[in-house]
Amino acid sequence: MTNAKESVLDRIEQSFILLKQNFIELFLPIFLYKLVSIVLFGGVATYYFFWNLWKISDNSLDFFSSLNDPFIVLSVAIGIFLFLLYLLLYIPILLGLIQSIKQAYNWEKITWKQNVFYWFSRFSNSMKTYWYIFSYVALLPSIIFIIWWLLFNLGFYFPNFEIGKYIGWAIMVFSWVLFFIFALYRGIRASFPLFSAVDRDIFTKNNFLYSVSITNGNWLRVLWNFILVWFIIWLSTSFISGTIWVFIPSSIDFDSIKSIDNLKSIWDSFSIVPYIISTFFSSIINIIWDVFIIVFTYIFFKRLCVEKWEIQKNDIDLNQEL
Repeated sequence: MTNAKESVLDRIEQSFILLKQNFIELFLPIFLYKLVSIVLFGGVATYYFFWNLWKISDNSLDFFSSLNDPFIVLSVAIGIFLFLLYLLLYIPILLGLIQSIKQAYNWEKITWKQNVFYWFSRFSNSMKTYWYIFSYVALLPSIIFIIWWLLFNLGFYFPNFEIGKYIGWAIMVFSWVLFFIFALYRGIRASFPLFSAVDRDIFTKNNFLYSVSITNGNWLRVLWNFILVWFIIWLSTSFISGTIWVFIPSSIDFDSIKSIDNLKSIWDSFSIVPYIISTFFSSIINIIWDVFIIVFTYIFFKRLCVEKWEIQKNDIDLNQEL
């Protein structure tokens, strides 16, 4: 079994080593998921997007008048549906990935067949954990936001209740401030529930509370760890992406675009081959970093568990001595 180290730089090194030693097993599921998603979802979305841009350009429609076009409204609805489906299908993939990381962390052989079964067998249970996270982070701000929406509409449709609009705006501002505070503080504390659920194979509220409890007294530390990791990812991604764009020409000939209002000229100047090449390499880099941050989060979770266990053990020993 791997022992998660205390220093954040040491844990970053551990994450790189674990990912390197199990690269194919951890990278391939996410890569295949992204590939299928890009072909099926991205292809359809891109088709509708450029088709509608072309249509708006040819008919000299502005954005708001185009919303009255049933075809465009249907296209937007299809895009929203595909995006939600994309997010929904990612959940079982993520469960299987965390399970694979758990096996690699314990120096066990990663079992693809069992993990694929694990994806879907724990899907419904994972919804409980997501609900606990939502309730902890965003439920109260969401309720307050709904109250604002009701008061605003009452004030809008009933002139005698115009004060409701002003009360509603005050409530809306309060809901956004509360959501920001909850997202910053509680969101950080709720970084590990899914990892804890998969690691312990327990998708209960008690396990959710346990995953939150390991951050007691560690909020700034958790925030700093993730900021540092994301900064490293951003720095390296920016460097690699910049290098790619140096060697691969732009997919759009900006000199051929005579007017920003002529949206059709963007499509006419679009070169598909450089776009595919640059997008492919950028996607590979992004997937690697996506897997890395999940590996790091799991190892960080294991370190916090060890520290919590040591604190509890010391408390027990101290009570026995007394």
